Amino acid sequence: MKINFIISRPYCNLFCEVDDYSILREEKRKLEEITNSKLLSIVKDMSQYTKCNFKKEEYDCYLVPNFPKGGISDPLTIKIQNKPLGEFLTLIHESIHILMMENKTKFRHIINNLKENYPKEVDKIIVHVVLFDILREVIKNNFEKDYFKEIKEKTIPYKRSFEIVEEMKNKEENFFTY
Repeated sequence: MKINFIISRPYCNLFCEVDDYSILREEKRKLEEITNSKLLSIVKDMSQYTKCNFKKEEYDCYLVPNFPKGGISDPLTIKIQNKPLGEFLTLIHESIHILMMENKTKFRHIINNLKENYPKEVDKIIVHVVLFDILREVIKNNFEKDYFKEIKEKTIPYKRSFEIVEEMKNKEENFFTY
């Protein structure tokens, strides 16, 4: 899989006025460096772990400063924050959303099982249980440091998702047995 990072003036200007695009180009270069060195291994691990594949060989990813969220999956957009590793981890998160959407049938089965076991949880929490399980596996296999703990501490809206992932891991349950 390849990511084409795009700095689109009209798209950037939807969120803010950008005076100096050279800063964005430098941030793009740093993010491309990390992505080029790690993405193939991460995609391979995602596919092996989930038994699902991405449907396309290439994806466009818009880089935007002052974006209201860290990122979104459609259109794939990442907020530039002068933190290339953080932006890359956001890219992984959003890529997992894409993988889930492109393999709806398989993931719907997993999500429905989780809903049966956790009927009081909202869909947003349940979807992120699956996502964070995949993210945890990918981080464990591809980074020397456990960035998953940092993500967990910073992602307060999904606190319950992380708790469920830990409950399931403590029971040694695997979501991806089809």
